[in-house]
Amino acid sequence: MTLGCAYILRLEQYLKEKNITLYRFVKESGISRSTVTNLTLGNSKSPTLKTIYLTARFFGVSPLEFLDSEVFKDNVLEIE
Repeated sequence: MTLGCAYILRLEQYLKEKNITLYRFVKESGISRSTVTNLTLGNSKSPTLKTIYLTARFFGVSPLEFLDSEVFKDNVLEIE
């Protein structure tokens, strides 16, 4: 799994837990719809640090808390 896929899985987890739509996330987070689409489709293999920070800030957590998930474990990720 790429970092981009891991990011999308974690994002979807937070969206579901907080009952927030992707539309609202894109409108209020400062992250463009094209960034999310490119990560979802695999056109971008990893999110930027800015994307991670904006995502974490949107959900009111630290970037470390956002990244604290099994999907980001080294043995699962393809690092290119």
